Amino acid sequence: MLKQPKLNKWIDNSLVFLAPLAILYLMTIQGRIQEGGISLSDFYLDEKMVGAMSLYVINVLLDFFKKYRSVNK
Repeated sequence: MLKQPKLNKWIDNSLVFLAPLAILYLMTIQGRIQEGGISLSDFYLDEKMVGAMSLYVINVLLDFFKKYRSVNK
């Protein structure tokens, strides 16, 4: 497992990677609300958001395994 400094760095990176995803989601919601008012369906994920979330998970896992590999050389 990762030692505390590497784990903290990985958590920080995960939050940084999350920022563009959150901005994209908020922009999507804003566009839907401006088109026809607010409703519950405005908050559902579309294909673009699911793809962005998949990329987020891949990036976080890649970062974790890079740090894991550097610790366990």
